[in-house]
Amino acid sequence: MAVDDSVLTYSDMLDYVTALTDGGARTKDLRLFKEAILGAYKDVAMAAEWDYHMDEGRIDLDANQSSSTITYDHTGGASERLVTIAAGTWPTWAKYGRIRIDDVVYSIEDRKSSTTITLDEDSNPGAIDVAAGTSYEIYRRVYPLPADMWRLYDVAVEKSYWVPHYITPTEWLKRERFSTSSGQTWAWTIMKDPDSIGRWSLWVDPSPDTAEPLGFIYRRRPRTLRWAGTETEARTYTATGSADASTITTSTALPASMVGAVIRLADSTTTHPTGLAGTYPFLEQHKITALSTTTVTIDGTLSTAYSGDKMVVSDPIDMNDTMAEALKAQLEYRLSRFSNDVRDMASAKQIADFELRRAMEAEARHMSYRTSGSFSRYHYLFRHLGNTITTDA
Repeated sequence: MAVDDSVLTYSDMLDYVTALTDGGARTKDLRLFKEAILGAYKDVAMAAEWDYHMDEGRIDLDANQSSSTITYDHTGGASERLVTIAAGTWPTWAKYGRIRIDDVVYSIEDRKSSTTITLDEDSNPGAIDVAAGTSYEIYRRVYPLPADMWRLYDVAVEKSYWVPHYITPTEWLKRERFSTSSGQTWAWTIMKDPDSIGRWSLWVDPSPDTAEPLGFIYRRRPRTLRWAGTETEARTYTATGSADASTITTSTALPASMVGAVIRLADSTTTHPTGLAGTYPFLEQHKITALSTTTVTIDGTLSTAYSGDKMVVSDPIDMNDTMAEALKAQLEYRLSRFSNDVRDMASAKQIADFELRRAMEAEARHMSYRTSGSFSRYHYLFRHLGNTITTDA
């Protein structure tokens, strides 16, 4: 289905701030306006536990491996700090794992091949090589969380309906160093992902002895605002498509980062579509779901035919309608800070705080008029059937 007409885009916010300031299209103005929009966007997103930004996540735990034996060569071989497995292969996730040799834990730098791995420069047995036939255990306790994660809530082991406990990173480190057994994951913590910039990982304890999934609810960051609708790629190309079609052909291929953005269409070959508050409101708007050369796949079907008509692509404001006014007020406050007008700043701050409180008060999504003493059907069944619901019930 098409994107709802009430959905705002980065382009709408840019039009809004331009109207507020009577600004133009000068590079200096655009840079200032974009900085204000991006800052206000983050301010509102961080201000509360917005239901709109709650999402479901899942991580598949990998079972540890201790079959066969190993040899460690500190300086020789194809690579330094090389660990070779005698039989079988290293798991594909070995790069992200750790290895325990003689009850000492070492970090793995890379999986060089199916039979060799290298250890970190600062975490290895040292110059004394480990003889062939030494036992080992390789396990994975670190799992990247979704790239857009902002806050993680309780996690649950799906197979056993077990809810692990949160522990501090210090406690996690103590347990990893002094606990030598694997088993059912019962604790977790969060630390920076060791292999990615700006990303977090889940660190579990103990290392799992069976492969099983973990499910969790997390608060995500809103979609990054990249395309403001002013860029050459976002507004100079034209669109062609048939009525009821789920694809659009553009005059030039769109960048891959536009997947997930909103494409707005006009029934004109000369005038670009604007937001609903503009002088030439869009005829329809759709989410871009896929791109292949000049073919744009959309989330719905076209309501009419287009032939070389104007279009504008912009990232959606990843907030619901009750948050939109808070965003606009926060944007005005940001602009007042840039202008360094103390009186205007104080007034704008009061309005921004008011709109934010109003948006937070509108967060309640459920309203029940059930009176005291009345129960749902399921509540009745649990009360009268010994907490057992059967097919007959």
